[in-house]
Amino acid sequence: MTFEHPINIHTPEKLLNQIRGQSVFKQEILQQLNSQVYLMLKKKNVLQSISDLTFLDEIHHAQKDLIRRAAFISPKLVFVSEKIKSLCHLKYEHSDGRIDPCGGIKKNYLACSPYSPNESEIKKQLDSSDLICFLQADNLTDMKQQKYLHEILFEVENYLRRMGILVVMSFGAGPCRMCEQCAGELHEECYAPVKRRFSLESCGIDVGWAMEAVALITGNEVWKLIWLKDFGLKSEDKESFKSVMGIMLRV
Repeated sequence: MTFEHPINIHTPEKLLNQIRGQSVFKQEILQQLNSQVYLMLKKKNVLQSISDLTFLDEIHHAQKDLIRRAAFISPKLVFVSEKIKSLCHLKYEHSDGRIDPCGGIKKNYLACSPYSPNESEIKKQLDSSDLICFLQADNLTDMKQQKYLHEILFEVENYLRRMGILVVMSFGAGPCRMCEQCAGELHEECYAPVKRRFSLESCGIDVGWAMEAVALITGNEVWKLIWLKDFGLKSEDKESFKSVMGIMLRV
């Protein structure tokens, strides 16, 4: 499916508001679900080690400190819609004058829409999960750093498995960077399907909504997202840029 959103009509914020409609966080439900999450974290020390980042001592990756914060919320708080994928197709102004969508879309990356799982599949996975963990990094607009994040995600997955936690599904931050060149650019099959990780947005997960929930639960406003509107221009706010990865878990 191809999405066309003129740059002068749709910004990420306006588009998300259209998709969300009248949906809001209800305080009593938020508190109830947060209490359930708290009890699970209390029973599993390994989950607490994720929250306070002490688990990084067990991660063997030179760039592991790129992870700045981690938190858990109930999968029931995650907002999913096939329309969220249209965020990946929004067109942005670039430093060379181009007005293009995300590079993963433009270059036909196989971990991006339209190759990502559909809304019903993601909801099924969420229903089978007890928790979803979010890992966040700051100021990373470099492709090599994005590749590091994907490698760190694999390390986190392995750590959780060693500790007896079932990883239902995980999501990278932005387009998958695991291969030097994505097979999709050459119209070939994925070279590393076991390592391929779809981004949250490409699976229809509203990342901004999830980060709002995390900010409300933790009381830490730094989790909230500010959407980029330019790439390579002086107006690009790199300091506010955040990369978000997610892991659905069954405990």
